[in-house]
Amino acid sequence: LVPFYIAGSLLISGIIYYSTGYSSDLAENYKDSPVMITGTLTEETTYSDSRYYYLIDLDSVAGDSVDGKLRLSMPIDIDAEISDVISVEYDISYNAFTYTTEDNTKKNTEMTFEDYENGWYLNETGLDYILNKYQKSELPEVVIAVIDTGVDLNNEYISDRIIPTKFNNSGEDDQASEQDFYGHGTMITSLIKNCTTKNVKVANFRCGTSKGHITMTSACAAIMAAVNFGVDIINCSFTVSNTFALVQETIDYAYEQSCALFAAAGNRTGDLELFSSPLTTSAICVGSSNRFYTPSSFTAWGKYCDILAPGEDMPLYDLNNEIISVDGTSFSSPFMASLFAMHLSIYPTIPFKERIRIITSTGSGSDEDYVSEYFGSGIVNVPKLFSFNGLEEPQFNYSDGKYVGK
Repeated sequence: LVPFYIAGSLLISGIIYYSTGYSSDLAENYKDSPVMITGTLTEETTYSDSRYYYLIDLDSVAGDSVDGKLRLSMPIDIDAEISDVISVEYDISYNAFTYTTEDNTKKNTEMTFEDYENGWYLNETGLDYILNKYQKSELPEVVIAVIDTGVDLNNEYISDRIIPTKFNNSGEDDQASEQDFYGHGTMITSLIKNCTTKNVKVANFRCGTSKGHITMTSACAAIMAAVNFGVDIINCSFTVSNTFALVQETIDYAYEQSCALFAAAGNRTGDLELFSSPLTTSAICVGSSNRFYTPSSFTAWGKYCDILAPGEDMPLYDLNNEIISVDGTSFSSPFMASLFAMHLSIYPTIPFKERIRIITSTGSGSDEDYVSEYFGSGIVNVPKLFSFNGLEEPQFNYSDGKYVGK
């Protein structure tokens, strides 16, 4: 088995461990930083002479017992070896990325259908204008494959968009059913429905278990099955720890069949080259942005990142018809896949490779060189992508502030 990352999250040897986003609970609970952190050092990566990335299996924070894993990202040098128990004074409010032992999705039980239907990623990007304009149009069918943990077949709201595949190579449950028992695939499917018109369908290829585990071979087999199924677009909300030949050949095969593949950049802040390899150059790598039109603090970046898209505070369907708010590049990727589907629906005659170029270059960048160096073409610019001059184009920025645009 080969290590994978889901949206750049916690590495568990030999499997993909689904971790759907960034949790700021520690930063909220321990605002009086710095505090003393105690735990076991499980990972260390040197980025430069002055910056280190650590993953600590926590025992306590400020004397309180804490069950979770903390990623530290700042100029700090810890004099310890892997597996050592350490204590370090750290300002959590500065830049701490916290993963719970199971799933760090930010659950908000007060989320409603109205929150889901009116997500900021629709009405603050201009996408709602596009959807309203074409919601009654007769558009050609476009199919997006979601390679993930399946989909909740009992969710009546999204059921009208689902094309049954009966694909499940996760090694558990009914092998002729793509029923989701983890929730990650259901969230992605509900996002795609919310970001597209009724002609866009979703085919779910389950390769993730009820605990969010997946092997490289099962993921590649699912991608191959999706291509042979005849889908137009594939969404993979994960990255791989190394670009192995099997992964390269699988994704290159999709590209050769004119099937666009979108992949999450990852939630491990920093350069993609430090943590994982992209799903080959044939894939479109998507990082996360927020409603203030700045890059998310958790998003991975670097020369392999093609573009940024909404990935914070996303109200989506979980299992059992529960609507929760989630963060992560896991959701930036399907947002871009949805835009690609709408672009294909509205402008069906554009050649495949030219459409790829348009999608990846239509970001709202800036004059600064670091935007193209670290964030591809910048944050996706929906008005520019769909050539609607009636919508005001947003402005890329790094400082705290308010969205500038529609």
